[in-house]
Amino acid sequence: MKAHVATMLTFLCFFAVVLTTIMTAGLSVGFVLNWLVPSIDLGIATLCGLVSVAMFGVFLKEFIAFAHTQRIKESLSDDSDDDDEVLLSKDDFESLADQLSEVVMLRMVAREQWITPGESKSRENKSRSRSRR
Repeated sequence: MKAHVATMLTFLCFFAVVLTTIMTAGLSVGFVLNWLVPSIDLGIATLCGLVSVAMFGVFLKEFIAFAHTQRIKESLSDDSDDDDEVLLSKDDFESLADQLSEVVMLRMVAREQWITPGESKSRENKSRSRSRR
């Protein structure tokens, strides 16, 4: 029980610090915007500051993700000696192609043999009407 309470308190403290930081940054940007353009109210300027802080956070996240992918691409391009390696031989490729075409054909035949609920009722009605005659 104490572990859950400690974890919850840690989470709430971290959340409060992050929220305070974001609000302070937004209020600071809003104050500067109000100071530069006095016709903008401090409340609206604060909202503009919060939006700009959020946009900066999204931009920073995307930039870090882009930098990470570039680093991965560079590390993969360093291993260019393996580019000449053949992944499948011609015989393996042909056998896989034959297996795939066989599976597709079996699927098409199975689909033609499936009976939809409407067709089964109409077939039963036809067989009943023939048996009555």
